[in-house]
Amino acid sequence: MADATKDVFDELFVISDLHLGGQDEPTLFDAKEQFSNWMQSTVLPRCVADRHVGLVINGDMFDFLAERGAKYFDPPAARGAVSRIAADPHYKPVFDDLKTFLDRPNTRLAITLGNHDLELCDSGVRAAVEQVLNQPGNRNDRIAWRLESRGYRCKVSSKRVVCRHGNEGI
Repeated sequence: MADATKDVFDELFVISDLHLGGQDEPTLFDAKEQFSNWMQSTVLPRCVADRHVGLVINGDMFDFLAERGAKYFDPPAARGAVSRIAADPHYKPVFDDLKTFLDRPNTRLAITLGNHDLELCDSGVRAAVEQVLNQPGNRNDRIAWRLESRGYRCKVSSKRVVCRHGNEGI
């Protein structure tokens, strides 16, 4: 039997390279309608009580370097940027859909590290993400953080799955 808290799923969705961040148009992320349509029509309808569904953001969820005045690897700035990005009308629909996903039973969000969001290695940045996703302190272990080069490993039914961002060597 699948168990989302044990990284075993009936169904798994994997996306990457959202590059959420930046105030100046155009931003790298230009798919809020497509993302929301995909979540509403494909992912969320499968999140029902008797199914365990996983969603992997397989690196580069954020692009902290796209923020104004950004410096390479600046965790204090990234902590504040997370709240700004989540409230920005350009990115807010993504966070709303992710919150809805996490509110469904038997769901788990896995976030792997990318080369544009290295600041996620900082516990304060992760806490800021958990806060905007209404998961302060990662209650019930709904978010699986995978910040090492091994990526995110799970099972879909009896099949083993490995999700790696791809910016590191194998």
